[in-house]
Amino acid sequence: MRIVAINAGDKGHALLDRWSANGHDTDGTSFDAIAEMNEPIQADVILLDLGDARVDDIAMFARHLDGKVIIDCSNVKNVPELRSGSASIAEQVAQACPRASVVKALNVITFATLQNVLKHGSAEGRKGYISGYYCGNDGAARRTAAGLIEEAQLEPSDCGPLSNATLIEALGLLTHHLEKHAASGPHFTISIVRAHDDSSPLDRWM
Repeated sequence: MRIVAINAGDKGHALLDRWSANGHDTDGTSFDAIAEMNEPIQADVILLDLGDARVDDIAMFARHLDGKVIIDCSNVKNVPELRSGSASIAEQVAQACPRASVVKALNVITFATLQNVLKHGSAEGRKGYISGYYCGNDGAARRTAAGLIEEAQLEPSDCGPLSNATLIEALGLLTHHLEKHAASGPHFTISIVRAHDDSSPLDRWM
């Protein structure tokens, strides 16, 4: 599978490295480079992080993304933006790229935590330690995203249709707040924890 990251930051490059180690053909590019292209991007999957760009910047070269699976890992910048009443970033990307299949994923985990996971493995070998939330409307695209999330040593956590992307983006905004302002520091995660048995009320969640 060929995976191209658009506007990839540190986290995007860490993901590309992991996917490359699993046998995928990976590369990175910029908005400016795509704007100068005369043909579709040669990729099966696009990892998209808007960063400081706007969805309008994507709309200008949407034709280059036709037929691709777009994994949108972008986050809103602040609470007013989240409460603006507009569609989620992922839904806006889907509207701008109607011939692509958009999945919201990989926006919640921090680079610091992801870097640690990629280096040391998933919770010292325990499967399902860190949740990788995703949602989307296309079944095949969701399965592709889930597979890549698992290859990043996260546990795929299906959050339903793309209309639920706002919920995942809210988690991403909370993660950013905790990373910057809480005593937890950068090495933490927001994950689903399941009870394993009927032992003590505390032990069974550990």
